[in-house]
Amino acid sequence: MPSKFKFSQILSRFVVVSLLAVLILPAAALAAPPAIWVGGTVSLADIEGGKDPTYVVRLAIKKDVKLPVSVAVPIPVGSKLIWAGEVMGTNTANDISATDARIVTSGKAASLVFTVTKSHVVQVELTPPADMIDENAATVDMTWTPDSAVGRILMGVTVPAGYRAVAGSELTTVVPVAKGASSYVREYASMKAGEIGSLKLTILAAAPSSAEPTATGAEAGAGVANGGPVEAPAEVPIGSSRGPIAVLAGLLVFAVLAAIIAVVNRKRGSRPDSTK
Repeated sequence: MPSKFKFSQILSRFVVVSLLAVLILPAAALAAPPAIWVGGTVSLADIEGGKDPTYVVRLAIKKDVKLPVSVAVPIPVGSKLIWAGEVMGTNTANDISATDARIVTSGKAASLVFTVTKSHVVQVELTPPADMIDENAATVDMTWTPDSAVGRILMGVTVPAGYRAVAGSELTTVVPVAKGASSYVREYASMKAGEIGSLKLTILAAAPSSAEPTATGAEAGAGVANGGPVEAPAEVPIGSSRGPIAVLAGLLVFAVLAAIIAVVNRKRGSRPDSTK
């Protein structure tokens, strides 16, 4: 009898421990991930009719993070993967495609998870969810939500030539890009975990009479922070520019947007190994 009693005690303890593991592990899985991102860009292009919209997230990993490492890039729920991998410089032929990329969705949040082996700059190219662009109302509601604290984020929407956009209440800066298109940019100096980054635009069919881009959504002369390519975000100062400094800020933002457009163009003809 004593032996049976001891066995019963052992079995009971095993059951209790097992139940605790079942309860604790999901909680650990849902805990906030470590803040490994320095900053980056989120861009949306190809919004005109006849094209497939492209949503691109490029993020820089902190230099002290040792590689290889598994990363989870936050993406909008409902996105479809075009390509994911590591950026190795300006030549897309040198970029490393992720071989284990997978979309993980939990409620209203989603991430693109893959392993990074050599570069501290990663990029994800997606087809955005259908509700991000309303063709009937000619509106764009671009969003991005980090799952951990992150540094400066620039969000940009490229509006095709012959069109212009009116922004919502948020401050945007308009930057001319290739072939007569313009990009509308909003800056977040930093973002908290769960904070919703948003850039809302109404697209108008008539181009503005002036060839010079103007700031929208706030008083004229306001601009975004001094910027630079995301490849070196840790060296880029964060702040806002007003008055005469806005002109310099605009020039620097142009360099940033050039990088954003280059990011979007990476998928064209240079992704034979796109992840499905």
